[in-house]
Amino acid sequence: MSRLLLVAAVLLPLPAWAQARASRDTMPRDTTPPAAYFGVIEYQLARQKLELDMQRGGFSVYIIADMEGLAGAVRNATEMRPVIRGGTPQHERFRQELTEEVNAVISGARAAGATQFIVNEGHGGTLFRNVLVEQLDPEAILIRGYPKPIVMSTGLNPMVDALMIVGAHANAGSPGIISHNFAFDSFTVNGKVLNEPGIAAFIGGEMGVPMALASGDDVLTAETEEMLGPLETVTVKTAFSRSAAAVLPPATVH
Repeated sequence: MSRLLLVAAVLLPLPAWAQARASRDTMPRDTTPPAAYFGVIEYQLARQKLELDMQRGGFSVYIIADMEGLAGAVRNATEMRPVIRGGTPQHERFRQELTEEVNAVISGARAAGATQFIVNEGHGGTLFRNVLVEQLDPEAILIRGYPKPIVMSTGLNPMVDALMIVGAHANAGSPGIISHNFAFDSFTVNGKVLNEPGIAAFIGGEMGVPMALASGDDVLTAETEEMLGPLETVTVKTAFSRSAAAVLPPATVH
């Protein structure tokens, strides 16, 4: 069975009154337990909706495609720079790997009953043009190019049933592979630090769209589970440092 199959594990949506801000200041850290950020009723409704849609079939998924969290990507002179800047044979290899991982997610979601697939290019090193369009699942819609509103969440809307991210990386300051967070030192919601999947989940939660899947290294999956609560994660590599990891072969990941 594919490691990237869709399951009915959903994000506890963040409440509508939460205010996001990118922070470099000294705002005191909120010590409220993570569960207090989420409404039990909203969570139950989102879970029931996704489970019902899965039973009926015909639900839709929104997939963010990043690159640093791909199984084979580590931070060194032959991989990091090509992944960010593009235009090299090495970058073309990672484009292939990205496309295959996205297709694996689509196949798993389809097996679970999904019929609509929106893929948004989430890696900006080549101005959000990394997925090999000619090899992408023919039933998918691809959002690519720059500039685009909300960047990694362009095209996300309340009609989507599940939000996913593949190739994700750990948060800035963590020991994960190629860890960072956009251009910020940190991004917080009411003092709760969010990584890039967390930011996407925040936006999705405001629309009532649950986060269902995140893939990347072991640091990324652990921090995302701690940050967001129950969701399906796929660990494709184990970080030894920010530039070395034990990686799974792409065929195993798919």
